[in-house]
Amino acid sequence: MRVRAPPRVPKTKKKKMKEGKTTTLEFKYNWKSHMKSLILFMEMGNDDNRKFAKEELMKLAEKIDNYNDVQQETV
Repeated sequence: MRVRAPPRVPKTKKKKMKEGKTTTLEFKYNWKSHMKSLILFMEMGNDDNRKFAKEELMKLAEKIDNYNDVQQETV
């Protein structure tokens, strides 16, 4: 019985990693961009995204209510 040997795998040269430029990205996150993200989550997201957006909006509503209560007490 003859057994065939597997084909030889050609040797490859090890590639050196090229050192590239480092780029720094600056993100300015404000309320407007936060609201855009939440709206996109609600429009195009899956169930988890929608749930997260709703929870975030409720947290924001609570903060606004607390702020308004404090403002009314100081007047």
